[in-house]
Amino acid sequence: MLGVGIVGCGNFGAAHARAIRQCPDAEIVAFCDLVIDRALSYRNMYGTSHDMVTTDYMDLVYCSDVDAVIIVTHHDSHVAIGVEAARAGKHVLTEKPVALSFNECLRLYSESRQAGIICHVGFKFRHSSVLDTIRDEIGCPAIIDGAAIDSRWSDEYWAQDPILGGGNVFSQGPHLLDSCIYLSNSRPIVVEALARTVTHDTGTDQAVVLLAFENNCIASLAIGDSGLCGGGSSKWRVSVHGGKNTAHISNHFRSAELLRKEGVKSIEHGPDNLVLLQDTDFVNCILSGGAIGRNDIASGVVVGFIMDAAINSSINSIPIKIEWDGNVPISGG
Repeated sequence: MLGVGIVGCGNFGAAHARAIRQCPDAEIVAFCDLVIDRALSYRNMYGTSHDMVTTDYMDLVYCSDVDAVIIVTHHDSHVAIGVEAARAGKHVLTEKPVALSFNECLRLYSESRQAGIICHVGFKFRHSSVLDTIRDEIGCPAIIDGAAIDSRWSDEYWAQDPILGGGNVFSQGPHLLDSCIYLSNSRPIVVEALARTVTHDTGTDQAVVLLAFENNCIASLAIGDSGLCGGGSSKWRVSVHGGKNTAHISNHFRSAELLRKEGVKSIEHGPDNLVLLQDTDFVNCILSGGAIGRNDIASGVVVGFIMDAAINSSINSIPIKIEWDGNVPISGG
């Protein structure tokens, strides 16, 4: 039985706790949060009285009962916790974004590879059967048009803080970027962007990112909090155009309409179980002896590079070309 420790007992940590409880080959054995009452509450809901509860993640990552660590903390702390877990020989699943800079993303990638552990990123949309169906149906897209436009984020929300969370572009942008890279069936080679401060006093809060891929696909992706969501509407919108067919994705990447000459095909993923599928894949990769899985840390490094490159491109009004070393970017210019 795989022993799992959860660091971060806030709102989204509960989704991971519920998912691990449904994995037959894993159990939660430790809970960590800076607020001890939250960790105790999680233990009462998702664990047993024997499970560790602590406010110090070092206690958790060096606990002998813990085989894997799920990190659901503020974005600025993901890498520090992940690196320490890797050095302790523990497998790591960190929520997105991996970090708020490419160099920090690369640090966790390097440490995890050196330690020989499984390290995954919480890109749950990769586990939607809708995306897999569209990849199979369209193959090599010509254009991907996407947006993650939310209602204005509160200035008091921790993820909007430039240090703790990086703001909405760095918080929701990684999901959109990774999903569109996955749909491209290729890897990006050029990044160009415009970024602005519009809805808040400081920090980048609106951006349009252009990507060019090795297979000649191009993508235009808008990210921001200048919209209005509610009444069943979703902040996520992605269309994939393949020349002979087009897919319009909705419902948090769990529904799509595929437009073909012979008619419209509806595609449905079904239940809202993407975190369960993601966490189960993480557990299975560990128990299989080292399978990489579709959420490998390399995907988070790619997104981290694009986020840095987008800001650089906007500031200097230049496109950024991507140089690759295997499955991760190493530089741009």
